[in-house]
Order: sequence, then C-alpha cells, then structure tokens
Amino acid sequence: MPDGSPHQEDDSRGLLIFELSGGGYALPVTSVVEILPLIEPAAVPGWPEYAFGVFELRGDPVPLLDVRAALGRPARPPSPSQLVLVIEALGRRCGVVVDAVRGVASREVRQYEGIAPSEILGQSE
Repeated sequence: MPDGSPHQEDDSRGLLIFELSGGGYALPVTSVVEILPLIEPAAVPGWPEYAFGVFELRGDPVPLLDVRAALGRPARPPSPSQLVLVIEALGRRCGVVVDAVRGVASREVRQYEGIAPSEILGQSE
C-alpha cells in the first residue's frame, strides 16, 4: 500500500521490455527518461570496463554503461544498431546500452514478478 514516501516508486505504469545479448529484461517505465540511438561517448581515463564513457544530454553529463557483465552476459563492443536507455534512479541518470526495445507491458509491475519478459509480451523463447 502506498505510504506517500517520496522515495517510493510508482510501479503502476508497467514495464519497458528490452533485449540484451539474446536475453529479455525489463525496467519500470517510470525509470526510463528516454530512448536514444547509440551515442558516441567521451572516454574517461580510469573508469571501469563496464563504463563506455560519458555523453552530454541537454547540458548534463550522463555516464554510458554496459550492464552485460552485471547480468552475466558476454561483453560486446557498441554497434550502430544498439540503443541507449536513459534511466533515472535515486535522482541520478545514466545511459544503458541495449540491443533492442521490444515493447511496453502496461500492467502493474507487481503482477510480473517471477515471469520471463518473453512471456509478458506473449512470445516464446
């Protein structure tokens, strides 16, 4: 039940389903600020391998990350067919490189716990 806390996320708008190295993943739609074509980031010396660099979005610096390693997927160099999900959490923005966006599931996030994204969209794996 909502408690009115400013840190509580509204999860009633559903999930954005995306693909990464052949796997399906999802984020709450409310976390996604925008979807962009792949952006060439400026390299930042000393940053970890999963950070491609930083790009500017309307005057603000945004780190561009490759979350494949965190998800147990093999590394892949950026390609023009990929997209950037600009997401916001805890007041901070970052760009996440994904292979494709598959759609939006419009029910409450809670209703999808434990269900594969391909099942949410009615696709077979």
